[in-house]
Amino acid sequence: MTDEPPENIVVIGSGGHGREIAEVCLAVARAEPGRVHLVGVIDDGPRAGDLARLISAGIAYLGTVAAWPWSSYACSFVVGVSDPTARRRIANSLVAHSRPATLVHPDATLGSQVALGPGCVVFAGARLSTTVRLGAHVHLYHNVTVGSDAVVDDFTTVCSAATVGSGTHTGAGVMVGAGAVVLDQRRVGDGSTVAAAACVVGDVPPDTVVTGVPATARSPKHSLRATS
Repeated sequence: MTDEPPENIVVIGSGGHGREIAEVCLAVARAEPGRVHLVGVIDDGPRAGDLARLISAGIAYLGTVAAWPWSSYACSFVVGVSDPTARRRIANSLVAHSRPATLVHPDATLGSQVALGPGCVVFAGARLSTTVRLGAHVHLYHNVTVGSDAVVDDFTTVCSAATVGSGTHTGAGVMVGAGAVVLDQRRVGDGSTVAAAACVVGDVPPDTVVTGVPATARSPKHSLRATS
């Protein structure tokens, strides 16, 4: 417990990913009383089922982005959307009103000299080795492993049980699927997708979908990068 007031946090997005991030925030609040306070969830178009799940979890639905009193209620935000393109768009629309919060689940492990950008979320069971650098709004799901000296750029999502090897450079707006492996020293270009369970043994060009073992390019894709 500190003398400072807790950081008030709102999560943008009431879907499964947003509710999982809300759970991360609640876990941090339990582990470190007085550090953070989950105010609730904001969503411009919540589905009825998601609202019911929020209610059953005791998490407040706060309405839409436009309706929330950003200027009169001091709070930080986390974008609870897994898609990198949508996350970037939403985050960029909110920076004039608030600042992004960074959340690390108490059951995650961070090595020495790890740098986390604003808006990052590290889920339970994630393991980050030494001198790892995460850009802004990077999301690492449950049981992700990131090796030493790895760099993961802004707005990238690494899904559950994926492994990002030592010395790798994963670009901005990348989606790494569940159980995928990026071998040491490899580069994954901006806007690419590594499919679930794929094994990346060579560099991946930007805006490319790779699948399989070893991972091979299936198609170029529309860039996930957005202009700032």
